[in-house]
Amino acid sequence: MLKKEKITIAYAPDENYAGITSVSMISVLKNADSSDEIEFVIIHSGLSDASIEKINSVKNIRHCNIRFVKVERDEFKGFPLVNWVTMATWFRIKIAELCNDIDKILYLDSDTMVLSSLKNLFNIDLGSNYAAVVALPGGGGIGLKSLLYFNAGVILINAKLWREEHFYEKTVDYVRKNVKNIKCADQDTLNIMIDERKINLGREYNYCEQYWLNINDKIENPIIVHFVGANPNRFDCMHSMRHIWWKYARLSDFYEDFMMQNSYNIYKYMFKLKFDNIKFFIYSKVGSQKSRKRYYNKYLHNTKILNSLKY
Repeated sequence: MLKKEKITIAYAPDENYAGITSVSMISVLKNADSSDEIEFVIIHSGLSDASIEKINSVKNIRHCNIRFVKVERDEFKGFPLVNWVTMATWFRIKIAELCNDIDKILYLDSDTMVLSSLKNLFNIDLGSNYAAVVALPGGGGIGLKSLLYFNAGVILINAKLWREEHFYEKTVDYVRKNVKNIKCADQDTLNIMIDERKINLGREYNYCEQYWLNINDKIENPIIVHFVGANPNRFDCMHSMRHIWWKYARLSDFYEDFMMQNSYNIYKYMFKLKFDNIKFFIYSKVGSQKSRKRYYNKYLHNTKILNSLKY
């Protein structure tokens, strides 16, 4: 008999991200090995009953355990944000405290897709490290000693160590003292708190494409795809693997919601897309070389969106 491998995966969605969270969960279940025992933890501050029911329906894909853990938003009142995230982004710093019976947790952003079993990742010995992450050279401009700044959308968390060393309390204390200097919300904060106590994973565990910049940065056989930029359920997501995401989305009880919202948004933004295309093309012919290149990339990206909408 195969030994069951317990894999705990946490998400922190608000109501707007409940749908794509369910698709990420489905991708995990569809690509897990038969020996994988999957548990999901949904950390939230007040999902609707309808969304909770739809998320729970992923159990129809394959047996799994789902626990919903409530967190109070007021705990994070005044914490710094950026315009592409909501307050829910801060919930991940409290994961270890909220799940005090779990020693290791894989946190995933809602806009991720898993294409393989996660047991090799989950079985990494974290030792005295706070986390395993996908880091990039450069330090993110925040003075990291390690000079390796990571994207916080995929974090294998040493939850036991976080509790033992009071990671949550130390992080909250840091935020309160540095609130005016934190530029990228919890991602900058986690980078500073974890810094030299991290294991650096291969890019296949947090594969991001900067397709809107017309950069060819694709890799073969990613394990976790992270849809930075437009969310994968949006009509303007031009990620090269979006068609695979939609394969899982069709299995979600949120599928019709995605389709209705896209129909509405296409109608709402079509004129702006066409106007922007003319504007970006004109701007790509004037100004500095750097400016022309930036607007030409915007023009190419906008053209791809418009071409995808032609029937």
